[in-house]
Amino acid sequence: MTFLRKDWLDNLGINPATDLNTIDDWYRMLKRFTTDDPDRNGINDTYGLISTDSGYHYTNWALQDSFGAARAKYVNGELLPNYILPEYKEWLKFMNRLYREKIIDPEFIENGGGKMWEKIATRKYGMFYYFWGMQEYLSKGLSRDELIAVPPPKRADGSDAQYIYTSPNRHMMALTAGCSNIEAVLKFFNWTCTPEGGIFLYAGLEGKDYDIADNKIVIKNERRGKNLGWRQLTLGVEQPNVDRDPIKSILTQSFGELGMEHLAMATKYGGYNELELYCPVFEELSQYDFEKLVSEFTDKAITGVINIDAEWDNYVRNFRRMGGDRKIELSTNWYNNTYNKKQ
Repeated sequence: MTFLRKDWLDNLGINPATDLNTIDDWYRMLKRFTTDDPDRNGINDTYGLISTDSGYHYTNWALQDSFGAARAKYVNGELLPNYILPEYKEWLKFMNRLYREKIIDPEFIENGGGKMWEKIATRKYGMFYYFWGMQEYLSKGLSRDELIAVPPPKRADGSDAQYIYTSPNRHMMALTAGCSNIEAVLKFFNWTCTPEGGIFLYAGLEGKDYDIADNKIVIKNERRGKNLGWRQLTLGVEQPNVDRDPIKSILTQSFGELGMEHLAMATKYGGYNELELYCPVFEELSQYDFEKLVSEFTDKAITGVINIDAEWDNYVRNFRRMGGDRKIELSTNWYNNTYNKKQ
């Protein structure tokens, strides 16, 4: 989700429900976050948004789909990755504008996750994009109540955009070849899909993690929000049940009513690059480092080291020459012969 500082919105008279629809609306808001003293301290010390280091760019993902730049597309008989599409170029130019005008934190390329949260805790950044759970934010003694979660800007044609994550599968669990009792492990995961298993995953053990009062599960104060790594890891198992009790009540005790609203928004507006995700991993492409090529060009483009218009065609040619043509060929064959025939 994208989170905005509520006090800044109030101070500037911006109503997200009516004033934030297009990319231009968002630009004006982020510009005002930077120039209009939104924290009312009389000092020019605020930024519109903050992001993390090269290769992650969490804030950037919040805006890509609004440009139509977040998903692979089938164009003129080829399945093209999103990062060589003209729409990606336009997104880069927008991000470069934010950088030139000092709207985005100028140190974003150097921001590791820890550094980003330290900066956010200063309350000098109006917008950031991150997971709905917000544990890092809350660990700084900050409150969800300071923030407003918002959907992304609409696309140019007026359609709703999404927050596109690399994959809906954030974690994987695997059994080793040496596992001596595979059936027992699978039996356990089958059990987690039962009502009793769901209570164990999210509430823990009766007497240790929770008590029963008036026939309801009450998480002990000292256990609220604990074991979240395991619970988030298995959230997909219980996803169909998070809107009904007892799972909803259990989660609400750890995340609060507002946290559950953020979960619902993340579910509604979250998406992924479907064609890239479903396309097989072709072993012969392992010799190419596409991620490095794209990341380096993206960083240089956003920070103005290169002229985007002047270098774009050369960037696409380099991608194709350095294994990209083969990637496109293999992906297109899969799309035509497998994916498209199943639709």
